[in-house]
Amino acid sequence: MKRLAITVLALSFALPASAAWTYDSSANTLSNDNGWVFNTTGTADALVVKSVKTQAAGEDADFRTVLADTGCTIVETGESLFQYKNVGTVGFPASVTTLGKNSFNWGTVTNIIVDPAWNGTVIPERFVYATKNLKSVEFAFGEGVETIGLDALSAGSAYHGNSGYDLVLPSTLRSLGVRAFNGCSFTSVTFRAGCSFDNLTAFTYCSKICQPVFVPDSVKTIGNTAFGWASQIPAVVLSPNSQLETIGENAFASCSAMTNTMAFPNTLKSIGPNAFQACGKFGATGVLRIPSSTLTIGNSAFQGCGSLRNVVFDDGCTSIGTGVFMRNTSLTNVVFPKSLRYCGGGTMFGNDNWSNMRTGVITWQSVPEFGMGTNLFFKCNWVNNKAGAEMTITNVLMTSKWEKFAAEYSSEYGYEFTIPDNRHLVGTWFSGRNEAVMKGWDSPTLILVK
Repeated sequence: MKRLAITVLALSFALPASAAWTYDSSANTLSNDNGWVFNTTGTADALVVKSVKTQAAGEDADFRTVLADTGCTIVETGESLFQYKNVGTVGFPASVTTLGKNSFNWGTVTNIIVDPAWNGTVIPERFVYATKNLKSVEFAFGEGVETIGLDALSAGSAYHGNSGYDLVLPSTLRSLGVRAFNGCSFTSVTFRAGCSFDNLTAFTYCSKICQPVFVPDSVKTIGNTAFGWASQIPAVVLSPNSQLETIGENAFASCSAMTNTMAFPNTLKSIGPNAFQACGKFGATGVLRIPSSTLTIGNSAFQGCGSLRNVVFDDGCTSIGTGVFMRNTSLTNVVFPKSLRYCGGGTMFGNDNWSNMRTGVITWQSVPEFGMGTNLFFKCNWVNNKAGAEMTITNVLMTSKWEKFAAEYSSEYGYEFTIPDNRHLVGTWFSGRNEAVMKGWDSPTLILVK
């Protein structure tokens, strides 16, 4: 099997003297002179270390010397082997092709070392997860890995990749688990050509990534919190051949250094709640185009994108949630689609600083059939009588929708609405329930073009 050329880091700690091991085939145990005793199955040339029989608290359980000390070849370690255990250094020889899931859950371990010649195909779920006092994880896996499980190397700052401070994912990879690298400290992520998996949800709290990430075309879902709080990542790039269908909740939340205006493919069906929330530099250049395939946008999807300027919806989107563009202080142009059936309120364009949407044009090409939410422009210090700032509604076919809309808000807020003729101003647009709050700003101009 051809392997990647991988630089193996020099360990930052001194290994203790090797412990002598003893294999007892009649008792099916493997023990060392530090006091560890393990239950085993199999034979000396294909040994499975199943579980801990006797624990030596705080001492090393380094299996790498077993071959030299006893002639045993360990091929597998059991599930939850060191769960809740207090261990120093644990090392796995290259012969261990099957690693047990939950190996170190909730335990205390200082150093975990997997031989750089390891050639297994699966890094199991929660192999390193919720482990206390962990200083270093050395796992330079290469080509041949097909599956990286749920929370597999959720080791925080102790794990910084398989090639220096880079994470290089092999061409053989076919499944990447949720939060597989949660909080890890590598600075870049590379997917080798040939990577093919459909769900990318692996890099929550990876705040040290400072290089662009290029998403494989096979990915159909960028899941909940996929890159959430990866605060230094400058760009996540989708190719024109991307098959992406779903962007999940908080997928890019607080990616505050991400500057690119992402080119969404025509396969994208939905953008989840808070997907790009607090991405302060997102969309600073170019046009954010929502393709016709995107039917729904969740609540607060682009809230706090303070650099986002220009948003255009291709005809197709039917539902936009509440607070989608709240606190977007640089937004100057939004064109909504004719297909829109529901537009949420709840401060959709609102801003607690009373300052966004100072100038610019919002174009509505139809009246949403199933309503427009309350407080749509709550606290917007929008027009202030500046030339060129207006809201335009075109191609409206059903005046009755406006009659119903006006009647509802007249009764709730006590405002008077006028059903407009061509380019006739509609009465004061709704702002909020508290009249005292309203006194600090001017209502936008609303124009209907039939």
